[in-house]
Amino acid sequence: MRERLAREARHRLDQQVAAAIPNYQEIDRDPYWHRFLLGVDPYTGRVRQALLNEAVASGNANRVIAFFRGFLQEERAGGTQASGRARSTPSKKPIYTRTQIDQLYAAHRRGAYTGREAEWARQEADIFAAIREGRVTGGPCRRSRAMIMTVPVPASTRRMRGLSSQHQESRFF
Repeated sequence: MRERLAREARHRLDQQVAAAIPNYQEIDRDPYWHRFLLGVDPYTGRVRQALLNEAVASGNANRVIAFFRGFLQEERAGGTQASGRARSTPSKKPIYTRTQIDQLYAAHRRGAYTGREAEWARQEADIFAAIREGRVTGGPCRRSRAMIMTVPVPASTRRMRGLSSQHQESRFF
């Protein structure tokens, strides 16, 4: 009985979101949407994905719709926030350009960090954190193994696509 009620509630939620945002399923497949969700909500200081998951779990269609509208609004305003490429961060962490990342990896390949492996490890960890947190700007960088990451698919996406909880995707950042 509980499962049936949960399915019905989810179906109603999906219908309400579809009525307000007809292309929400298309948006949900957009990698910029997922980068947007990895960003921090400026009002709560929490990661947007966690907030969206809570809204979905509670069946709060208005909050779910607000996330999609917020993404679309930021995308129309210039795309910098919506695409996960915010130009400033409240935490004062460095913002990288794709070119800078390419140059750092090229320097590493040339041996610039020989004898300074711990420094390189910290640098690389910060680059990956910057990717996750949306602190990378600019166009695409050359494809290198360092910039291809396997990431878990957010729970809201898995539910909308009918995927297992173990599903992951490889994405180029």
